[in-house]
Amino acid sequence: HTISIQEAWPDKDPQPFLTGADDDDYCKWAKTFSWTETFTGGILKANLLRYFTERKQAGDRDFDFIDDILFFMDEGSGRAIRMDVVCNGGVFSVEKDQIRWALGRPSKPGSILPSTMFRFEKLKSENGLDELVITGTGNGHGVGACQCGIIGRARAGQKYKDILKTYYNGAEIIKVY
Repeated sequence: HTISIQEAWPDKDPQPFLTGADDDDYCKWAKTFSWTETFTGGILKANLLRYFTERKQAGDRDFDFIDDILFFMDEGSGRAIRMDVVCNGGVFSVEKDQIRWALGRPSKPGSILPSTMFRFEKLKSENGLDELVITGTGNGHGVGACQCGIIGRARAGQKYKDILKTYYNGAEIIKVY
């Protein structure tokens, strides 16, 4: 399911043609549809420290002890809309698409998490959060057309105008030449 522009980037102006669309089963064929990332405590500390210090929101020692990470999910889309990191430096929050940037991707260092549409499992001990496993679907911010969904719809025999109208509701397709 794609989402509206405001759901991914709250600081952007609403656009009537970027409202979100149901992808049904048209993108499940893609090899990037399902994914899992496992974060050790060390990876979490390093990635979160990098993200928040680059934005001058945290100091070098703020993530020495991560007690927990809380995710707030949008029930309708299944996407994470806020993440609160509870640590020795306080509570650090990040919203929507920025969650992908803050967590990163352990399997591909330097990359961001594929999507905010995920489920999570946490392993905690007296040492705090030891491991976070995130299992998700999709690849991208979720705004506009799903490239794999477009291909799936075309393979199912849908016409290009119908496909574009699905993802860009209310947009008018016109010839410009």
